[in-house]
Amino acid sequence: MLSKEADPLSLAQMEGHLRTPALKPTFAPDESSVDAPWAEALAEVVANRARVMSLTSPPEHYADEAGGRLLLYVPSENLADGAAQYSSNGFFNVNNVPPWDIWVAFSERTLVSWVPMALVGLAQKGMDVNPEGCIRWFD
Repeated sequence: MLSKEADPLSLAQMEGHLRTPALKPTFAPDESSVDAPWAEALAEVVANRARVMSLTSPPEHYADEAGGRLLLYVPSENLADGAAQYSSNGFFNVNNVPPWDIWVAFSERTLVSWVPMALVGLAQKGMDVNPEGCIRWFD
C-alpha cells in the first residue's frame, strides 16, 4: 500500500503502472487531438475495466485508498514536450496523457481521470512543468 503522498524517488518508474494491458484502448490516444476518438477510447477503457472487475475481487486494501482528486486533460491543448513525463516519473506519458487505468469520463473536449491521494504529488509535479496547462485539477 502507498503512503498518503508518494515520494517520486521511492517509486519505480510509473510508466508501466496504471496502464493495465487488459484495459488499454485500441486507439492510440497520443495520435489525435480530435474529440471523437478520445470518447471512443474512454468508452473502451470503461467497458474493459467493467469486464475485468467482474472477473476479480478488489484488493483487501482497496477500501483504505480513500480520497483523491479529479484530473482534467485537454488533448487539443497539448504541446507534448515530455516535461510532464519526466517530472512525474512517468505518471504522465510523453504527450501529457494520464494513465488509462484512472480514466473516468470524456466531456467537452476534456478527459477526466481520478488520481488516488498517494499519487497526487506526482501528478502535481507534472502539472508544474506543463506550460500550456493542458493538464490541471478540477476544482
